[in-house]
Amino acid sequence: MHQALLKSNWAYSLRDYSAMNNNLKNIRQERALTQQQLADELSVSRQTIISIENGKYDPSLPLAFKLAIFLGVKIEDIFKPD
Repeated sequence: MHQALLKSNWAYSLRDYSAMNNNLKNIRQERALTQQQLADELSVSRQTIISIENGKYDPSLPLAFKLAIFLGVKIEDIFKPD
């Protein structure tokens, strides 16, 4: 019974998951950086930056830290939970 409850809660949480809101595009543009320049600095693809900016993908914690450090802001200045 306990395992069934865990499985149902896990499935429920995945159904309700959506990417966090973020200010990455605004912060990037304030610094006059292109998506490609930011991607190159962080050793990721331009598509990764596009996906994060469009809320289609949440970065890993290490990538979120790299973004914040490179942009000179706190992680919570970039990412806001719904």
